[in-house]
Amino acid sequence: MIGAHMLGSATNLFEEPVSGEHRAAMRRNADAVFWEHAETSFIRLASYWDRLGQILDFAFFSIRQYERDGFSAVIDRIRANVLRMNPDYEVDTSWRELWSYKKSEREDGLQWLLSRRNLLVHSMHLREQLPSHDDELFESAFNHLDARLRRDLAPGTQAKEVERLHMHLSHAARLFAHVLKLCEHHANRDRAFG
Repeated sequence: MIGAHMLGSATNLFEEPVSGEHRAAMRRNADAVFWEHAETSFIRLASYWDRLGQILDFAFFSIRQYERDGFSAVIDRIRANVLRMNPDYEVDTSWRELWSYKKSEREDGLQWLLSRRNLLVHSMHLREQLPSHDDELFESAFNHLDARLRRDLAPGTQAKEVERLHMHLSHAARLFAHVLKLCEHHANRDRAFG
């Protein structure tokens, strides 16, 4: 984003004069690189949560199978199995923070991030979207839920995408400590009742 901005605004960036056409081509390339890295970042952030799910899967269920379940499935399994037997987890701050993030569909929640990843992997590329005034060809076949989901997950400006990445990185950094505390709490509980 910084490089693209500099290419667009700094006229004396290069020692030799650069034609407007060449400058525009460099700007397009810088923009393309930004969007590619933004896509990769969202996909890797979602994968980070799957790795944390694997840590929790091992800590709570002694399961060491990689690529078995993601964070959401493991948290659901902990809720269904461990919390029923140990209701003290329900009041644990770490559990409440992780559960809240896991179930949130807002732009700063895990469900939004996972949906964004799935769209990026299967059907969409991040690029600034130009406004479209096209009407649906077959109104009766139009899927309103799918359209709303795509609209909610649609790419924003470069600045908006950086803001979204920073927001999810902030959650990842903050909630990592809660994952470790939850693992520690479970290990201490196992040791006490072991």
